[in-house]
Amino acid sequence: MKKIWIVPILTALLVFSCTTTTPTDEDDLTPPGVPANFRIDGALSGDGKVMLKWNANDEDDFRSYRLYRTTNSDIETTYTLLIETTQNQYLNVGLDYNTTYYYRLSAIDNNGNESEKGNEVHLKPQNLNPPATPQGLKVYGYNVPNETARIYVQWAPNTETDFLHYNVYKSTSDFFATDSTTFLENLTATSFSDTDITIGTKYYYKVTAVDQGLKESQSSDMRSDLALANPVQTSPVNNATGQSLRPTFTWQKLDGATKYNVIVQAFSQSGEIWTGTVVQPTTGTTVSMQFPVSPVLSKNTVYYWKVASFSSDNIQANSYSLTWRFTTTN
Repeated sequence: MKKIWIVPILTALLVFSCTTTTPTDEDDLTPPGVPANFRIDGALSGDGKVMLKWNANDEDDFRSYRLYRTTNSDIETTYTLLIETTQNQYLNVGLDYNTTYYYRLSAIDNNGNESEKGNEVHLKPQNLNPPATPQGLKVYGYNVPNETARIYVQWAPNTETDFLHYNVYKSTSDFFATDSTTFLENLTATSFSDTDITIGTKYYYKVTAVDQGLKESQSSDMRSDLALANPVQTSPVNNATGQSLRPTFTWQKLDGATKYNVIVQAFSQSGEIWTGTVVQPTTGTTVSMQFPVSPVLSKNTVYYWKVASFSSDNIQANSYSLTWRFTTTN
């Protein structure tokens, strides 16, 4: 029988396969093509932003685009990298209205080969519209222990890309113009505390937004509040003894309050037992509220009570009375 030897053939094939080389990325020195149709989309530009678009590259080894920018003149050496992206559009925001911006674009492949920068496009941003009117204005007065009396003003943030700051206006009248006579301050935050106030005086506020082109929005809705005086208790007097297990608490009515909480505690600073709420009465000069049937106070026991006042729709107390002590009957 004739023998067939195949081992040398396999060996030769293995040697051939091990010694044959194929092109690798290190051999690639060819950059991608320059991105085509690089342009500004005017319909989506303006108000401190510019929309740049271009056709997508189709190379198999394409990695990303490099967008370069310079200002005021198209000098090649002054361009700096703005962003590297895989998208074929980019919105450049927060631009200055007194500056002309120049752009050029290149493509780069997986081996780091970069094309030449393509055609130049440029734009001086236009200020087309004022910012939107600030929304959600809230105004709350506070006159709480160990803090300076204040009016806290807060609103929702604007989202314009060319936003610069807010103007805050203040008046003691409920009908006022937003002009230099009522201007309070400008700021970039969406809240502040106004401590330049008189306790018991109602203040009215409006807010506008200003963009980098100094266009000012319409004013927000007006909101108002006051820092209430501290409630003054009348009965039971401080350190009173022999009090009923259902005492009636009385204090002086505060102008500008909408409701009150009466708080009874086991200790001077803590241990709340009961809180009762009473709406501001329409008549009279005092406000009263009786302790309920439940919970039950203990006999011959020391308790503490105070009054919290509220204004507007704020769920936090505007001001507090002193904390007074009383002892129940035997």
